[in-house]
Amino acid sequence: EEEERVKTLSQKVRSLEKSNGHLKEKVKNLKRLLRQAQREPAKEQQTLSLKQLYESKTPQTHPDQDTIQDEKNRPLKKVPSKKLRN
Repeated sequence: EEEERVKTLSQKVRSLEKSNGHLKEKVKNLKRLLRQAQREPAKEQQTLSLKQLYESKTPQTHPDQDTIQDEKNRPLKKVPSKKLRN
């Protein structure tokens, strides 16, 4: 009778320890997900501010101006080979 009681109690302890381990893992995963979720808006905010900073520094040209084509059409200057050797 006493042995059966000890056996059932030890089984209960094992099952409770097992479920406790599962719950600890679940809490750990939820905390990790929460930290990630808190970091993501900060990253998005940082990305937006960097994008705004970049856009404010780029010169605003008129849409009709084609500055890229102007740069492409310039002839290249030839460098004399003697200057390259030195």
